[in-house]
This record gives sequence, structure tokens and C-alpha cells, in this order.
Amino acid sequence: MGRPPIGRTAMSGAERAARHIAKLKASVPVAADDIVTNDIKPATMDVRKNLDAAIARIAELEADLAEWIKAGAGWRELQQQVDAMNTGGMFSRKEYKQIQECLHPDRVVGTPLERKYVEAFSLFGNAEKLLVKREPKLRPAKAALPNTPAEWAAARRATQEEKKRKRAAAKAAKEPKRQLCNHA
Repeated sequence: MGRPPIGRTAMSGAERAARHIAKLKASVPVAADDIVTNDIKPATMDVRKNLDAAIARIAELEADLAEWIKAGAGWRELQQQVDAMNTGGMFSRKEYKQIQECLHPDRVVGTPLERKYVEAFSLFGNAEKLLVKREPKLRPAKAALPNTPAEWAAARRATQEEKKRKRAAAKAAKEPKRQLCNHA
């Protein structure tokens, strides 16, 4: 059970809120400095100077950003040109691996050529991205989805039958084969 009302009837929510706000306003002391006047205070002048300085700095930074973006656009164009030139490559993956095997330093262990083979193998390995032709990534073809309820039902039946066949095959693989004994 709640608190009894302060009067004959209980206050509404709006009345309680108004009473609470009035109580808060009465409890906060008002300083002479807080009274708004038309005079500009020295502190306000400092804030105005700081604000003007901040606005000027923002304008400088925006100009720098515009220059950086222009420079970046040139860099992006150059990078696109380099990428366009490097799409081909000289060897297929199989040819590259064959040459790399020929340069492997294990072929000449203990000979004066071993150091040269190690360097050649390392250089050839680092240049793999430039030398090997990029193979297109093959994506599986997307299966067409059914459009009508009848097509959906047929697809569902086909899927259920396929699952039944797989389960039966798995079950048959698990069960041992029964052989009939021929007693002669």
C-alpha cells in the first residue's frame, strides 16, 4: 500500500513534478555573477578568442587535408597502373615450381655453387607474385531457386529422398554383411 496523500486528494504526476522542480529551484543559491546582463564579461571575451583561434585552426587543417587527398589521388592512380601492369605474370604455377626446384640449394650441397644457389632460390621465391600468372577464381554456379509453391514442394521432396538414400547407404556401411552358411 502506498503513502497516504498530503491533502484530501492525491496529486497527479504533473503536480508532483512541478512541486519537485520548484523545490529544487528554491534550494539552489543564485550568485550575483549568474545574473544575465547585457554587458560582455572578460571571461566571455577569452572564450570568444579561443573559439576564433579554434575555427582558424580547423580551416588550416581542412586545407591540409584537401592537399593530402589530392596527393593521395595521384598515388592511387599510380598504384592502379602498377597493378594493371602486373596482372599477367610470365609463368604458370607449374612452370614456376619446376624452375624453383632446379634452383633449390639442396642440389649442390658442399660445392662452391651452394651460396649462389641459396641467393638465386631466395630471389626467385621473393619474385613469385610478379612471375606467376594469376589464375581466375572459379565460383560455383548458383542453383536457381524455385518460384512457385509446387516447385518448392518438389524440391523439398527431392531433398528428403536424397537424405533417405544417404542415411540408408551409411546404415548399410555400418552393418556387417550377413552371410548364409552353406552346410554341405
